[in-house]
Amino acid sequence: MNIRRLFNLPLCRWVTVCARRFKIRKFCTKMYKYFKNYLNFKMVCHMSLLYAVTFFFILPHLCRNMRFSRYYSKPSNETDILLKQNDLRAHDAVKYSNYLRLQSQNSFQKSSHNDKVQREFTIAVITQSRDNNKRHYRPYYLTQVVNQLLKLSKSFTKSQKSVKILICNVDSNPRLHSEVLSLVNYTTVVERYKKNRASGLVQDEYEKEKQDYLFCLQNALSLSQSRYIIMLQDDAFPENNFFEALKYILKYQVETRWNRGEQMDNSQKWMLLKLYYPEKWQGYSKSLFDVLELIAVGLIFGPVLGSGYALFLNKNTSMWLATIILGIYSVIFVHGIGRPHWRELRHFSKYLYQLEPSHGCCTPGTLFPFPMAKRMARYLESISCNKTVPVDLVISQYPIKLGLEAYGIIPNVVRHIGMISSLKKTASSDKVSLMGMFN
Repeated sequence: MNIRRLFNLPLCRWVTVCARRFKIRKFCTKMYKYFKNYLNFKMVCHMSLLYAVTFFFILPHLCRNMRFSRYYSKPSNETDILLKQNDLRAHDAVKYSNYLRLQSQNSFQKSSHNDKVQREFTIAVITQSRDNNKRHYRPYYLTQVVNQLLKLSKSFTKSQKSVKILICNVDSNPRLHSEVLSLVNYTTVVERYKKNRASGLVQDEYEKEKQDYLFCLQNALSLSQSRYIIMLQDDAFPENNFFEALKYILKYQVETRWNRGEQMDNSQKWMLLKLYYPEKWQGYSKSLFDVLELIAVGLIFGPVLGSGYALFLNKNTSMWLATIILGIYSVIFVHGIGRPHWRELRHFSKYLYQLEPSHGCCTPGTLFPFPMAKRMARYLESISCNKTVPVDLVISQYPIKLGLEAYGIIPNVVRHIGMISSLKKTASSDKVSLMGMFN
């Protein structure tokens, strides 16, 4: 039959001819008989009820406050909620600071600047004042972060010899940064600008940010011969298992790597470990890796749920059909809640943390081996930063130039609690970066 004659036929006749031509009719008949035998009324009711209750009632109710879920409902007072959460953390931090101040003999006495004791970690916290915002709101980010580090280091090692905390005050008017003054008794503090008001400030804020970072990195290197240097921003709040997770992942996944069943030394092949990547960019995308991850979810949970359903709830149905339907259900369920929230479950144990290739942004928290920190400091001295080449991009690209590995840790071991910019000093009502999820 030629094409012209085919298009001149009535519509019904044309569909029938096409069905015969491509054997669609035979296929549809087989599928109809299959579903007639196995897709019984009981199964239709069960699956319809499961989908309806889960995706229209349970998940919308449970996930409405989960910031990175598909069901997230943004409250009108979101900023007030986040500020209240910050106030609770700040209250606990200030209370702990007062407790330390009242102790006549405590283990947090400030050591000398040129302390050459061999340590596991030296942590440099980069800070500047955030008080000059339109609301006159004091967030106490630095107090929260430093006191959390002190608490965690106390439980990590009783001798306090493995962790050194350094506060780098890079405020152009350091005397006005009152938070630093309240912490100076039990931490080491360095100031970039010694005078009350620095003269000859760099006009480009991106170049100043790079110079501030370099200043803190160099001071951390000169402070002690630590095995690792950790650079933290003053709004990078450590998780409760910060040190335990880092020590485990460094020992078993970074310093040594498995290659074809053999444990290989990797200590000279990596340069940095990112401790934070924004949760809003951790969700499922259309990339091949994310699609394969969702398919894997369906392939794992589909057979488990399908076989359980066919064996215990509806023995007259097809296990394969139940597997397909419940596999699709599993994929939608996982995607609806959102990958950032599933990753939070890994905080329950240090053994659940894993590595991924580092992303080219964001430096709220970065860990360097001591020799690599020296190389990074020399490199930052030799380059200039601007709006198109910010310091976080420079830090991320340098390992690639050297042919070294740069890793990220899953999930984040620090939370970005900042809602007030240290550069523009604007409150959240003007321009806010709500990076953290609700607690």
